[in-house]
Amino acid sequence: MSIAYNARERSAPPIIDLVSELRSLPPVEIVVTSVNLVYLRREGRV
Repeated sequence: MSIAYNARERSAPPIIDLVSELRSLPPVEIVVTSVNLVYLRREGRV
């Protein structure tokens, strides 16, 4: 499951710090009935 997407270059540590705060939330159970795959290609980028 994705929670963030960066469309430009940026420093990862601030995002990691924000996401780490979510780790204290209690887990939840969900039922997944379908999944869509997104194929992301960045032509000319590493």
